[in-house]
Amino acid sequence: CIAACIYDDKLGIGGMNHFMLPIEKGAEPTSAHNLNCRYGNWAMEFLINEVLKNGASRQNLKIKLFGGGKIIRSMSDIGLGNIRFAHSYVQEEGLNLVSHDVGGPWPRKVNFNPQSGKAQVKKLREMHTDVIEKREVRYLHDIEKQDSKTDIELF
Repeated sequence: CIAACIYDDKLGIGGMNHFMLPIEKGAEPTSAHNLNCRYGNWAMEFLINEVLKNGASRQNLKIKLFGGGKIIRSMSDIGLGNIRFAHSYVQEEGLNLVSHDVGGPWPRKVNFNPQSGKAQVKKLREMHTDVIEKREVRYLHDIEKQDSKTDIELF
């Protein structure tokens, strides 16, 4: 997973998203509430658009990226794909990446203050256990069954 913190440092407007997979191909959103924000392409677009709607200026936007760790060794390296997507997206959109802490075997806990732009990141100890792997597989199956409506909270 990747968490992207996006904020306007001049106006103190921002938010944070979290996505599990890089791109959902071939799907077109019918409304903002049907964006499937577990995918990076929708999550990034939705958050940026909401921050801009709340008064932020695109040229003032700063981006911080966190996560993308390979938490479960037996699964494919989805984190690496997420990291590549996030960096490519930031570059293609001409956004200002000011910091990142990505990759590695660690899960991370991220706290973000959109008014100040400060992010606190704590790397948690490696957790390679069968219990976590089973939970992740179950979670992936659960989200595949979910509808595409998402709950978004703006700061």
